[in-house]
Amino acid sequence: MARTLTFTPLAVACGVASPTPPNTPSSRLPSSEAWKELRISWDYSPCPIGGQSCHQTLEVSFEGGFVAAERNPDGSAEPVRRFSALESQEVRELHRVVTSGFVEKLGSFRCAAASGATVRIEVDSASGETRKEEVAGCVSSTSPETAPPRALVEMLEHHRWSSHDAKPQHPKPPSGQGDPCTVSEGCGTGLICVASPCVVAPCESGSCQTTTP
Repeated sequence: MARTLTFTPLAVACGVASPTPPNTPSSRLPSSEAWKELRISWDYSPCPIGGQSCHQTLEVSFEGGFVAAERNPDGSAEPVRRFSALESQEVRELHRVVTSGFVEKLGSFRCAAASGATVRIEVDSASGETRKEEVAGCVSSTSPETAPPRALVEMLEHHRWSSHDAKPQHPKPPSGQGDPCTVSEGCGTGLICVASPCVVAPCESGSCQTTTP
């Protein structure tokens, strides 16, 4: 059963009515919620050296608010938690991965067994059902069939630390038409970053547009 998550007075329950992060206008969110909250957990055996955490959990609401938690190796204390929110572009990309189809298929990606770490995804659907799967084998695979869980973990894994956001190991350019972009960063496959007019050239900021009429 999914745990009820309580925020400080600046936020509310992550899986129930988390406020839309200030940099994520509600108009940019899908009109129909396929899910309410997702959780990704990383468990390491044996524990990493240097006293690092053996268990990390990232809980993300549909609107993009998240809580990163790490538990001490001996498990004797309450986990250390950090409350934050995804950037607006991350929210857009998240909803492109975690669709109703993803939620329905979770549990049947048939990820191969993996050693060293267990990576588990749980999603609370809009209907109240919780679907889950251990996906460490999918994360290390290059098979197209396992791309959705791999993309989700790679997108969010740098947020799992309770003290800070790490540098993304798998950065991806914006993948949707109309997404904000910079010319130097570019856009995803089939898109090009078209710079908006500016006062001083060269103009850098713009939006992703299709490369064909």
